[in-house]
Amino acid sequence: MKDINIIPKSRTFRYGITIVGFFIAIALATTDQYISEHPALIIFYLIPVSLVTWFSGAVAGVAIVLCSTIFWFLNSIPAAKDLYAYPLFFYVNMAARGLFL
Repeated sequence: MKDINIIPKSRTFRYGITIVGFFIAIALATTDQYISEHPALIIFYLIPVSLVTWFSGAVAGVAIVLCSTIFWFLNSIPAAKDLYAYPLFFYVNMAARGLFL
């Protein structure tokens, strides 16, 4: 029986997809930095996560999840001063959203 999988499984392809996913996450973080807090871009962080996890595997997917979560968390810190009455609420909210990714 023929293998119908047309996706290359070489190490170079997997590394390339991981690098592309990382640059997509950086582009999203840069865009998120210049857009206000109201349009939530968290759902778009799933694009590089799903791309890298699907093609490169779980280890690379977890690495992209951690990078995306850190980028998103750092972009949310300046807006937290105006949105939350207590700093603890900010960290609890970020932990819940980080678990989403």
